[in-house]
Amino acid sequence: MLNAIYVANYVINKCIDLGRPVTNLQLQKILYYVQGEYIKKTNGEPLFEEEIVAWPYGPVVPEVYFEFNGYSSSDINMKCIEAELPDNIKDIIDPVIERKSLLTAWKLVEDTHNESPWRESYVEGRKNKITIDVMKRYFVNG
Repeated sequence: MLNAIYVANYVINKCIDLGRPVTNLQLQKILYYVQGEYIKKTNGEPLFEEEIVAWPYGPVVPEVYFEFNGYSSSDINMKCIEAELPDNIKDIIDPVIERKSLLTAWKLVEDTHNESPWRESYVEGRKNKITIDVMKRYFVNG
């Protein structure tokens, strides 16, 4: 299992290479979708170990959020420390990154708000974890 910051660095670099740098808000949602797709393709195995939490604007990996929150709502347009992933992982997550990086932050927020992992986990005023089991139910069985 990988570290979420490492995966985030990969996502940021990939998006810059695609000519579509992302904001921290977009990054959070892409990490959620990357984790979901990886869980789906590996029958429940998470890609990274850090928790995804249901925040008001959708799923967030707090460690990654705080690492990049200095960008505020601006694009993260500076490449991160090189993060290389094995081809078998890239084969799973690259299509997700390519698709989701085309969407605005607010479209990603809207999409995640309409999906059961966030809806089942979010409680106003609390930061509840979106468990791997909840994600599995949605992404694998959904």
